[in-house]
Amino acid sequence: MKKLEESFGLTSQKGILPFVDDHPETWLHSIKNRALAIVREVRPLFLENLNKGLRLMSKNMCVCNTSFDHEWRANNEGLYLLIHGLLGQPLIWNCHYQKLKNLHPEAEIRAPAVPSTGNCSLEEAAAPFLALVRDYVDKNPGNPVCLIGHSNGSRIASYIEVLLRERNVNIMVSSVSGIYQGTSVINRLAHYHIASCFLDQKVVEEMSYKSAYSRFFLGSMNTTHIKDGSLRVYHFYTTRQDAAVEPYTAACPMMTHPLCTSQYTILSGYGHNGLVRRICDEQSEECVNWVKNHRSKP
Repeated sequence: MKKLEESFGLTSQKGILPFVDDHPETWLHSIKNRALAIVREVRPLFLENLNKGLRLMSKNMCVCNTSFDHEWRANNEGLYLLIHGLLGQPLIWNCHYQKLKNLHPEAEIRAPAVPSTGNCSLEEAAAPFLALVRDYVDKNPGNPVCLIGHSNGSRIASYIEVLLRERNVNIMVSSVSGIYQGTSVINRLAHYHIASCFLDQKVVEEMSYKSAYSRFFLGSMNTTHIKDGSLRVYHFYTTRQDAAVEPYTAACPMMTHPLCTSQYTILSGYGHNGLVRRICDEQSEECVNWVKNHRSKP
């Protein structure tokens, strides 16, 4: 120890300054910390290039209207808003977008990119979507709104629905693998101290399985007052083999609000993202039928 101290030139008035390690490492901790150091070193570069690659891929391959512009066609018949999941991109909605466009060309269909790919607080991720829907509702009274979300996009959709309960507007939320009660995947990452290497701390806090935030959010979905005359409809789709939302039942929150209608569809043999393509046709058809049948006079 003395030679180590001297090599650093650590001295005090009384001679050598003690070199104390308050947290001596076992070999297992040494391996873990070395791995964490490497991950934390390459993480910024990895995420920067990943986001650049995803943006480029989305720009070249996405067929959706990704605009946040508050411009609407005259006499349109409703709004379909498609919201992708955490670290996702709008191109996951290519199939849905084409299907909705074919089934209901008179409607507005948008699939913008979520800010920071959703790696931020729910409030921050939802802000531009909420502003978009509020503008649509103000300018198109009587037209219904259908919010289609995948994974974290489902949370964003429900967040918007709850905040618009003071408005006289009919809203349907169609959720695919929604992380409503969080996911134990994040709990495990947090347990091994690596969640913060990839995810914003707000995401970790909000989306851990049965987190305080998820309980509060579900409570607001079931208790917030709905304006008289407005309809609220939920359809939750999930798959038993969802490796991202564990347990898969976290995507099927129990809706107890007396004015909210809810339906649940549980499938097998599909993964977290594969479920989106699997239900494209039936989900799109259901959403279009609902929107066409729920226009109301302003």
